[in-house]
Amino acid sequence: MAGGRPTKYSIELATNICADIATSSISLKSICEKYNIGVSTVWEWLADKKEFTDMYARAKQEQADYLIEELLTVANNDSKDGTPFVGGNFIQRDRLKIDTMKFIASKLRPDKYGDKLNLNGNISIVPISGMEIK
Repeated sequence: MAGGRPTKYSIELATNICADIATSSISLKSICEKYNIGVSTVWEWLADKKEFTDMYARAKQEQADYLIEELLTVANNDSKDGTPFVGGNFIQRDRLKIDTMKFIASKLRPDKYGDKLNLNGNISIVPISGMEIK
């Protein structure tokens, strides 16, 4: 909240918040602090503003894709390879970052990045060349 009052909704502010969500791994709380508004204000907008709800949903999906790109960047960073080994700090930090990004991406886009198998009961049998299915 800015000055103790809820911030008035504007399409410009909503667009900026959603752009920050889509292109970062920072929390909604941090984004709200940047714009000097409360997280509860965003929750109210989500409940009351269909336009914002749609923009927010798209931003969260884009954020999952952004996190996967970040994950690949961390995983492929070999700048510390060859650095004297100091208690595995580099490896452990990178592992934590990757695990966190994978977890968040799987929650934001379970259809694309989730670990669950599709168990809808549809099974197709594809014969191996030269074999007969009975």
